[in-house]
Amino acid sequence: MKIPFGVEGTLNNDTVVTLETAEATDADIYVTKITLSITTHANAKFVAVQDSNGSPKVIAKHNDLTAAAGVPSKVHWDFGKRGIKCTTGKNLTCVSEGSGVAGLVYAEGYQITNS
Repeated sequence: MKIPFGVEGTLNNDTVVTLETAEATDADIYVTKITLSITTHANAKFVAVQDSNGSPKVIAKHNDLTAAAGVPSKVHWDFGKRGIKCTTGKNLTCVSEGSGVAGLVYAEGYQITNS
């Protein structure tokens, strides 16, 4: 069964935030779009959207700069209709570095449950 999702998470320094939870150990999460909305910039700090595998598969990563003219406060990734697949059975998460970027991550996609 294909289940669409649209989720958001608030960046919490180096605490991993779960955006979408896999429904089963054989479920596949596909990410079609991600938007990072930065409220506080942090020079040389990253934000990553990844899966919850032990060695995470990074779907998107942004390395930030000090707020200034030309530094984007919104970053958007579009992976097309099919999207990018997370590791089977793993959750979609986001994380930023400690004392890093503050803001929101919005993700769209779908989950296919194979059970």
